[in-house]
Amino acid sequence: MRGGSLGMARVLALSAALAGSGLAFASATSGVGAYRSTLMSTWSRHLKLAGQIRKGEVDRKGDLAAHAAALRIGADDLVALFPKGSEGGEARPEIWSKSSAFAEAASTYAAATAALVKATEGGDDAAIGAALDAVGSACGGCHKQFKAD
Repeated sequence: MRGGSLGMARVLALSAALAGSGLAFASATSGVGAYRSTLMSTWSRHLKLAGQIRKGEVDRKGDLAAHAAALRIGADDLVALFPKGSEGGEARPEIWSKSSAFAEAASTYAAATAALVKATEGGDDAAIGAALDAVGSACGGCHKQFKAD
């Protein structure tokens, strides 16, 4: 129990610290737009930090589960962060005009982050690496179609 509580405390503290760096862009939008911008900026930072651990740039393997958990925040209802009327920011209009394709991309991200959480629980470096790659691919695939340059 103690490890689980400490892990969640790490996720929350690290997420709060990292989210602050996304607030400058988020101020250009409001409400759900600001929330999704900050959340995605936070996801990006967690993915980058997990990548640094994977590459051996820092010896923080104990943090991988917390980064994986942070990448899961909001993943299962990502589409809900893009309601009609929240157009703008870095979101392309295709999010709404091609909503089925966007929902599929969001589902791919959710599945990839769930697999990453499972991989970190197993502790197998190869599985963690493959899962991190899948999360990165899910992010990149969605951004190619739905994020403005």
